[in-house]
Amino acid sequence: MISLQANNTDMAKAITEVAVMSAGYHKQIAPLQDFTPMACVTCGVKKDGSVVALLPADYIIRSEQASAVLTALSDKTKTVQEKKGEIWILGNFSKPAHAEMQDRDWELHPESYRKLVPKD
Repeated sequence: MISLQANNTDMAKAITEVAVMSAGYHKQIAPLQDFTPMACVTCGVKKDGSVVALLPADYIIRSEQASAVLTALSDKTKTVQEKKGEIWILGNFSKPAHAEMQDRDWELHPESYRKLVPKD
C-alpha cells in the first residue's frame, strides 16, 4: 500500500494530494479502472488502457530528472496505445518542459485543481 511508504509529512501530503486528484479525475473526467506504478509515480489506468499521471506539482521544469521520469513513463506506455497518455498537474509546466512533453505525445493538463476538485 502506497500510504505506508510515507516516512515524513511532505510525503504524506503528496500521497494525499494524489489520492484527491485521482478521485476527482475518476468522478469529474473519466473513470479509472486501475492504478499502476510507473517510474517513480503511480498512474491511473482508464478502461481503454490509457495512462493518466496525476502529479501534485506546482511547477515542472525541463531537467535531467524530469526527462528521465518522462522517458520511463513513455517507455512503459508504448505498448498501451499510440498516444502516451495524460499528465495532470496542480501548477504549470515551464515552456521547455511543456514542449518536450508534447513532442513525446503526452496530453498535458496544467492548473488542474479546479477541474479535478470543483467547488460545490
